Amino acid sequence: MIVAISETGVGVAQVESFVEASTVAEAVLDHCNTCAPPKNPADYVGADTGWATGVPQPPYGLPWGINRTTLEIVGTAGLDDAKRARMNLVDAKTGALIGAGFTYDGKLFSESSAMQRNLLVLNARDLRGILAGLLPMVISTQDNMDEVSIATTTEFVAFYNAAELQALTAYGGGNAIKSQVRAITNDVGQPDVAPNYHDLVAAVAAVEAVVDSR
Repeated sequence: MIVAISETGVGVAQVESFVEASTVAEAVLDHCNTCAPPKNPADYVGADTGWATGVPQPPYGLPWGINRTTLEIVGTAGLDDAKRARMNLVDAKTGALIGAGFTYDGKLFSESSAMQRNLLVLNARDLRGILAGLLPMVISTQDNMDEVSIATTTEFVAFYNAAELQALTAYGGGNAIKSQVRAITNDVGQPDVAPNYHDLVAAVAAVEAVVDSR
């Protein structure tokens, strides 16, 4: 028989290994003896997969898991899949915050990709000392219902800094949240203390519980 092995506990745990043996107990013992250093068989549970030989691939490429109560083999959502989904949401929120625009002189201005490119070009001209020749310039608000006149390089720097601060705040907040997500692990070789979880379901739940409160 082919036996799936995972640590004891509750809920669903990702399968650590598949062992071919005559009995479940023999498979658990073999698994523990091949670990370096050897592990205590009392800390592990085995589940008969029902397969005679080989290890079939789980559905959709996701890892196999063991329901440690019923000793059934189940397909589980991988931790990396959960992390990618959560970080995609964070990136979407970052994009929305930047897309909402920035405030200068009490007015709301666009921070679209085109505006960001234009500001970078103008800032490069300012750094080279050749922006003054383009001043004054008029920039419309995000809704095109108002405008601001940039008459000096000092005023441009203030305008540019307002845009940059909005973007950096959005990116910085998003990166901090993604760091929280990346820190969550499902490593059975490490202590079962947050942000590490021996229970794969608990690890996935922890990822999904990370809040983006920006």
